[in-house]
Amino acid sequence: MAEALGVAGSVVGIVSLGIQLTQGLLKYYGSWKDQDNVVEDMCMALDNLSGLLMVLEKALQPPATFDKSVKDGVEKNINAIYGTMRKLEDELRKVRDAESPKVGVRSAMRRHVRRAFYPFREETLSKIQRGVAEAHLNLDLALQVLQIRNVSEIRHDVHKLVRWQEDNETRDILGWLSSKNFWLQQADLSNHRQPGTGQWILQKSDFLEWAEGKNNTIWCLGGPGVGKTVLASAVVEFLEKDLPVRGVALAFVYCNHKEKLSQTIEYFVGAIVRQLVERKAIIPDYIRTLYGNHRGKGTNPALAEYLELLRLLAKECSEVYIVIDALDECVEKGGQPIWSDLIIKLQASMINLNLLYTSRDMDIRDTAGIFRHSTVIHIRATETDIRTYAKEQLQSKNVLLQFCQQDPTLQEDILQAVVLNAEGMFLAARLHLESLTSKTNRRAVKKALHELPTTLYGNYDDAMERIKQQPTETLALRVLLWIVYAARPLRLEELQHAIAVDELEPDDRSIPEEILTLPSILINACAGMIKIDEASNVIGLVHKTTQEYFDQNGPKLFPHAHSDIGTRCLKYLSLEVFSEGACSTKELYERRLSENVLLRYAAQNLGYHMHDMVGDTLNSLKLEFFLDENKLSCATQVLFGGTQAFFINNFPESFSGIHFAAYFGLKNILRLLLVNPKVDPDPKDSYGRTPLSWAAAHGHEAVVKLLLETGKVDVDSKYGRFNQTPLSQAAKNGHEAVVKLLLKTGKVDVDLRYGRYNQTPLSQAAKNGHESVVKLLLETGKVDVNSRGRCNRTPLLWAAANGHEAIVKLLLETGKVDVNSKDWYNQTPLSLVARNGHEAVVKLLLETGRVDVDSKCGRNKQTPLSLAAENGHEAVVKLLLDTGKVDVNSKHGPYNQTPLSRAADNGHEAVVKLLLETSMDINSKDGFNQKPLSLAVKNGHEAVVKLLLETGRVDMNSKRGENNQTPLSLASKKGHEAVVTLLREKGAK
Repeated sequence: MAEALGVAGSVVGIVSLGIQLTQGLLKYYGSWKDQDNVVEDMCMALDNLSGLLMVLEKALQPPATFDKSVKDGVEKNINAIYGTMRKLEDELRKVRDAESPKVGVRSAMRRHVRRAFYPFREETLSKIQRGVAEAHLNLDLALQVLQIRNVSEIRHDVHKLVRWQEDNETRDILGWLSSKNFWLQQADLSNHRQPGTGQWILQKSDFLEWAEGKNNTIWCLGGPGVGKTVLASAVVEFLEKDLPVRGVALAFVYCNHKEKLSQTIEYFVGAIVRQLVERKAIIPDYIRTLYGNHRGKGTNPALAEYLELLRLLAKECSEVYIVIDALDECVEKGGQPIWSDLIIKLQASMINLNLLYTSRDMDIRDTAGIFRHSTVIHIRATETDIRTYAKEQLQSKNVLLQFCQQDPTLQEDILQAVVLNAEGMFLAARLHLESLTSKTNRRAVKKALHELPTTLYGNYDDAMERIKQQPTETLALRVLLWIVYAARPLRLEELQHAIAVDELEPDDRSIPEEILTLPSILINACAGMIKIDEASNVIGLVHKTTQEYFDQNGPKLFPHAHSDIGTRCLKYLSLEVFSEGACSTKELYERRLSENVLLRYAAQNLGYHMHDMVGDTLNSLKLEFFLDENKLSCATQVLFGGTQAFFINNFPESFSGIHFAAYFGLKNILRLLLVNPKVDPDPKDSYGRTPLSWAAAHGHEAVVKLLLETGKVDVDSKYGRFNQTPLSQAAKNGHEAVVKLLLKTGKVDVDLRYGRYNQTPLSQAAKNGHESVVKLLLETGKVDVNSRGRCNRTPLLWAAANGHEAIVKLLLETGKVDVNSKDWYNQTPLSLVARNGHEAVVKLLLETGRVDVDSKCGRNKQTPLSLAAENGHEAVVKLLLDTGKVDVNSKHGPYNQTPLSRAADNGHEAVVKLLLETSMDINSKDGFNQKPLSLAVKNGHEAVVKLLLETGRVDMNSKRGENNQTPLSLASKKGHEAVVTLLREKGAK
């Protein structure tokens, strides 16, 4: 049988040819798919045909065997598409002949953008689609002969075929880099975006120039509800599906104010790193090595490690495009904005970065000047877009459709009123339609059209009134309570379990499935104020403004919101199903989480909701959970292990109720527990940590004070192999009030050396930028300001490396620090700040008059000037040049290059301009005989090449560098068209 099928190699060849042709045509016509119905239909047909061909190719791969009847049926149906394949091949040849022969990323980008306006003939496209449909029919028959599974399974197979083939370690590494998968949100947004809406931005000249890489940054500004997120998803889809350039990477982020407890710089950078890694054929060795270093400790990458991964990954790409939606919602715990820090770090890590971000204009205060050079595009939904959206939404409102069928003019009346009152907001249009669905007859609908709210808050007030008139009011309020006040967005199944807690009976060991509320009932009860993200199954409010509405009105509706959620979390953690304690295997742990879906939320956020619990709620609380070792062990394992099952053993055993309360800062519960004379206020868990240690590390001042007042705790207790104390933990994390309390006892070692690197509380506080803590420690007069810690760095070296200006100033004011101290890598404070571009700290160090401005640092013996030039820090370069004490022609680094060569190589135009104003040797050669001009040409840095040529002092025709080529031949080889033009204009040969 295998031989019989094998002789028909032409069959397999036709299938393989079909895949190439459909993919080639999709690649060419793809940029039209969201702009024209005919092209969209054709592309969809091509995509489906390609998927069927892929499944067939997989099924026919040796050693597949078939009996003769199956073989004959398959060959007959596949041979039937041969003629269509030849026609498609002719069409593909035509479009390829129309393509420009130029090479290079910029050229390819320009070809891509031009295609968006190419006037293809409709009859040609329809002809292709008819041929594809005919081929599709024959392939369906071939699949039936092979008895391949249903259509949904076929599409799943196609997805698996084109996806990265992930093994278990790959999945673990991706989860370790980031547990956040923004692709799910992107998929949901794409599915719900109405065809034809949001396309205007893709045709704007500013956007097209950005897509070509001409503008590095676009800032899209718009008011609430105008469709900024939908627009961002359209941009992502445009870049993802239509960019034909290899070596160009894309990542995107959707910020969410509801995730502020988890949103950190590490959270966002980690998600971006994960996306860049997912685009690679294999995981790079440097990531596998880092993963191996962390896995045994159960830790994730530090921010510096994430940024280094980002730098390395970006270096492997010609261009990196990053889209960030809702930048104004880029806030962390406490509501502090972190967007400026995020942007600065992204730009510093990737010189080939192209950024686009959306935000509300009133919510961004650009005090750091981040957006100075951004191109601004103002977003406002057009009436056409609003009408298209409203018309599509209307099709899902069955009651309204029935009314419209009874009265043909009603649909137009509804659309006109909705568009008129939407005020350019998709959200308002949605809420208007939702309010109309509650009407029970046509007259009521017509009357309501004249009374539609003119503000978003008016819409929300109207929705709340409708909720109060329904028999499901109690359910709706419980749903809204959880969604509005949860510490993070909840998945649908988590919310179902949360609501079910109130339905538990005394003999229920876990949440019975029979008491779970149906999703449709949850949604309908809330009058259009909540939605389910179908891709991620996350349930939430329809918009950020809905959250703002409840922020304003919630206290009246839910006066004890966090206490109510906290008691339910505690009740969930107290279920008897958890009385078996911690899980012993990964499989049992994963099963426990899958069967008890609210467990992870309850264990990790109990403290968030119970932190300020007082009064009758506190007094009526059942504290059995805090005294139950097994249930505490279960919760502790989840608290420290989260979703990453390979970390299941990385949690402290013997974690008592006192530990639990101290960890979360639950002072009132701790006070109740301490009343029990059998409760030890100073127990040690398996890590050797006391409740005081955990409370100090997390900055829970009131709990620390309460424990100290017992007089029964060891204030300077050491734990673990690194002998850390409560003071060292509080200092490292910047908890000023806790540090003050501990110092006040007079029982702590202020200058304790701990860990394998002999770090001190001062060095850790200095490293992490905790100014107030550094000041407190210095005031004791008991610290060594020149103590050596990790990397043999002093507190000054750490503060300088991280750009902590105020701390550097404090240390310098002691008059005792060595300003030229060197770490293990021979780096001085000045070299570290010069490399990282901390201008203010450079000024402070230079003002001492004691720093060696031209010191050779690191294994490559680079000077501060070389480091600053290499990294493009214009202001720092100027400060160093102004000293008059630097050698501008000194050669160093792995390639023996001057500062000018380093700046030219990396495309730093402003730095090159500064250096050219000095006595710099413009034709200096590096270790590979390359000159600054050759380096700039090789990397396509047009602006730098222009600056060098304008001096009139560069040798344009010298044969140096790669393969003894001239700059012109090198630029031609690399495909840098603009550089080629510049050189030819100057007479280069």
